[in-house]
Amino acid sequence: MSQATIDFRNDPHEAFTAWAIHKGVTINAVVPTRFRGRGIGVAAACQILKGETLATVPISAMLSVDTMPQTNKTGVETSRGVTVHGLLAGYLTVDIDNPSSSLTIWRATWPSAQDVHDTMPLLWPKEARALLPPNARVLFVKFFETDQTPALLSTQEQKLQTDFASVSKILPCQDKKQSFTYHWLLVNTRTLYYVSPFAKKELPPVDRIALCPFIDYFNHADVGCQVEFDANGYKVIADRTYEPGEEIHVTYAKRSNDYLLIECTFLFPSPLALLLLRRNGHIDGFILPKNRWDELSLDHLILQRLTDHQQGELRNAGYYGNYVLNGEGVCYRTQVAMRLLVLPFERWQRFVLGEEDEEQDQILTNERIVRVLLVYANEAKDKLQKLRILPPTFQGPQAVLTARWTQIHAMLTDTIRTLSA
Repeated sequence: MSQATIDFRNDPHEAFTAWAIHKGVTINAVVPTRFRGRGIGVAAACQILKGETLATVPISAMLSVDTMPQTNKTGVETSRGVTVHGLLAGYLTVDIDNPSSSLTIWRATWPSAQDVHDTMPLLWPKEARALLPPNARVLFVKFFETDQTPALLSTQEQKLQTDFASVSKILPCQDKKQSFTYHWLLVNTRTLYYVSPFAKKELPPVDRIALCPFIDYFNHADVGCQVEFDANGYKVIADRTYEPGEEIHVTYAKRSNDYLLIECTFLFPSPLALLLLRRNGHIDGFILPKNRWDELSLDHLILQRLTDHQQGELRNAGYYGNYVLNGEGVCYRTQVAMRLLVLPFERWQRFVLGEEDEEQDQILTNERIVRVLLVYANEAKDKLQKLRILPPTFQGPQAVLTARWTQIHAMLTDTIRTLSA
């Protein structure tokens, strides 16, 4: 059980909570809390029963295309190529210079630009990106032929550049690229799903987003409270009974830690359980220490061991790629692919058709799988060694990547031990 150790008195978070209530947010039996060694989250202020509504946020309190000043919304309909993501980032970039901004109190609770720089791989130097895990580098896609830039990172970079170019045509942020990038990443990682009730036509899924005050305090976990959206706004509903001082999590999506590392370091908008060095107790974390949805792709290790003919047979059988290791061990697809290296082709075909005893040749198959996992485990040890000797200027990436590679090594060695027993 996570226990609260410090609540907020005479603190920006106390001021923000009052500001949120003034905006129409309702808060029931919970309080923003700093958890020692892990940063900010939400704790139960008293006993909470399953099914209780903990917080509601009306549409009027969100930052969306519907609540931004009208002069800053024209781009959605008049400028082709302007996304809601870009428009929100552009608005925040311009608004930061507004001394009478209504968002000043809310901004005080957000991660700093330095926090974002330290923890978002999109902003890391190439030396740090080169140490990303294979899953994070490819996310089940492939390496680019021109360089080793992760596919998802490349997509992020392209979106960022396109949004900046489009938004700069309608908002005065042409000379504020650094600030725009910071706000673009905040929007990328702190927004929730939002459907405008006022839109003349339905926006594409990628544009159905809004910033949601107070709910962005809740930490994400693989098991947590329900977060529901309807025509009135958002609400958080307790998934179980909570005792006073216990941390309350929410669950937004089923994602592996590598996905969270690349795309959602400040996740959807929550700060995840801390596995990052904190300078001020404010940085949002990202890698869940326990994540039932975590998995490692084995594609880069298995496919290189197969001939073109063998890969073709796997395609024909519907078992090409998507080989993963998760909390339950290696997937069935991995078993099928590795048996192609162990069995005569005719017997492998019978296995695929379910006409071969699965237990037969399991030991030989496990031995082949262990060889593959040992290669991955050695890579993890090598990366951890390289991370230890990074210069002090790489402290943020070093902490992030050390945490993730340590997890990966543990997953691999546990599975190797099981298969070798």
